[in-house]
Amino acid sequence: MRKITEQMSTAFANGENAKQGNDKVTKLKALITYELYGHMIAMICPIAKNECKNLMISLCGKNTYTTRNRINGIIQAMGLNARVFQKNFIPYIEENGKIREITNHGFHSVITKAEEV
Repeated sequence: MRKITEQMSTAFANGENAKQGNDKVTKLKALITYELYGHMIAMICPIAKNECKNLMISLCGKNTYTTRNRINGIIQAMGLNARVFQKNFIPYIEENGKIREITNHGFHSVITKAEEV
């Protein structure tokens, strides 16, 4: 994992504001966002009244190695059992052994530990 991916993903998982190169992590109250080149590739938002949090990821139309690397760094920093990859130029997410195709646009939910219970 690249050093910038590790540092910024850790900041995102810990809910700390950070900026390095083209990466930016911002915390606004309970919402945490991760921007790469000005595009929001991940966000954590609270769900309802409980303390459960929802991780949402997006390739923002940029199914590149760098975007997937940052998203996988976030997933790893959060201790989740998932990964984003591509096969034949089609992006997929694997969560707990289940693989599903994802689109290049829009946000996709990633199962968090609280949801696995």
